Amino acid sequence: VTTGKATAVTPVPASEAEAAVDGGPSLEEQKKSLAEAKALFAKKQYRDAVRLLRLLASTGAQEIRWEARFQLGRNYLELKEYDDAIRQFEAVSEHGEALAAQGHYWLGHTYMRRRRNASARGCFADAMCVASDDLKDDCLYYIGYTRYVDRHYAAALAAFKRLLAEYPESNLAKQGERFLKLSQERLAKARKAELLWTANIGLASTSEQIRFDEPMELGLGADARIGAQVSWEPRDGLQISARAFGTRTAYLTGDLDDRQGLISGLSFTYDLGDTRSIGWGLSY
Repeated sequence: VTTGKATAVTPVPASEAEAAVDGGPSLEEQKKSLAEAKALFAKKQYRDAVRLLRLLASTGAQEIRWEARFQLGRNYLELKEYDDAIRQFEAVSEHGEALAAQGHYWLGHTYMRRRRNASARGCFADAMCVASDDLKDDCLYYIGYTRYVDRHYAAALAAFKRLLAEYPESNLAKQGERFLKLSQERLAKARKAELLWTANIGLASTSEQIRFDEPMELGLGADARIGAQVSWEPRDGLQISARAFGTRTAYLTGDLDDRQGLISGLSFTYDLGDTRSIGWGLSY
């Protein structure tokens, strides 16, 4: 028998409906677990936090899932499990929407920990494109800092100047001002030739190319040298060095005569980024 009377149905959020169907935790329970994981992070109980967050990252509601993956990245970073941290932060920065800026930012910090400064700078620059003002000053500071560490003093100087001009009230302004002065000093020093004297007394050995008619020469002796080196950085990432040393070696063992002479050379080193460089030169 039907009465024709309509019954009102209260709509259920999709996330909670899914949880009810699967028999999993409700959205409120998921939020509680997320809060618990954050508390464990604050207590430096990173392994325990990871166990909670893995479940939320795979089965939680969408709004919980990306937050869980971001928090997973933070915990992996503290555990020095950098590959896992990179995977989480990359996913968050690409798909996390509201957390995209934070994803790029912490991905930059992860690359910094691995001394991949060029990659870190790219992440901080990406974060600046989508971040609010409360994060942009941090990104600018770390762009300048990684430039400074890589000895790109002109680029570091530009970043710190921009930080102080656009965000004078930033918590990092004082540090930025310090590194700005250091960048100015290092830049002035790098753009002029510097004469370095060196003297050395120590053990020496020698070996000559093996010839079929003569045995290889081996010896152990006392080596003394004195000379100079000129080092110059005409632009960021490029270092030129010229050196000349007078040497004298007195051999203590082996059937070798004492030797003396002049060693000179010219070398170029160019920074490729992320701890890589290429070098070439001449030596006589």
